[in-house]
Amino acid sequence: SKVGSRPDHSGEVVGLGNLVCENCHHHIAFYTPEVLPLCPKCSHDLFHRQPFQP
Repeated sequence: SKVGSRPDHSGEVVGLGNLVCENCHHHIAFYTPEVLPLCPKCSHDLFHRQPFQP
């Protein structure tokens, strides 16, 4: 992971990007700023961001 990056937590507002659950690796794509939910698959609350692939 990039230096200085930190996980995104449920309840935070996230912007454009793919958020990947750190527990089960489920992807959630965000296109507008939204509050990050718990993972819909495993209810975990930590995610890491991945850029959209071109």
